[in-house]
Amino acid sequence: MRMKILGLKGKIEDIDAAIEKIKKYDCVIQLMDARAIGGKRHVKHAVIHALNAMKRNENIANDLGIEICVRTAGERQISKALDIVGIKDDTEEFCAVFLGCDEDIIEEFIKDFGFEKNNEVLKPNESYLKKLYNLGKEVEVVGVENALIERTTLLTIEV
Repeated sequence: MRMKILGLKGKIEDIDAAIEKIKKYDCVIQLMDARAIGGKRHVKHAVIHALNAMKRNENIANDLGIEICVRTAGERQISKALDIVGIKDDTEEFCAVFLGCDEDIIEEFIKDFGFEKNNEVLKPNESYLKKLYNLGKEVEVVGVENALIERTTLLTIEV
């Protein structure tokens, strides 16, 4: 399945309406708070784990988009995962995951939401991420991005 991960800037006034609007697209689109992302590799790893979990019927969520959030957050509880990576009223920097979307659909989505492409928002703010994920000494050894990737992997091991 074709995967594209983009950084986007913009504002969503009504999150519930935005979720309904996203459902009209004939592919999987998942928006997350870019501040909670440890880099593009972190998200790609989480998406691969989410796809594999769904294929093996080892998924935590019934929805692939939510499963991506769970895996990205490295958190089994959906509500906690969404607290970490979910978009909030003040979110202006987004990580968008597109699965099975043609390029024209991606461009239409960006235009519909009034977003601006900006992959700079996917660069990790390490001090913010350490606090958000309560990262400890492992960061000194493997770094923030690898620590987050490790948490994603541990979800699969703990099944």
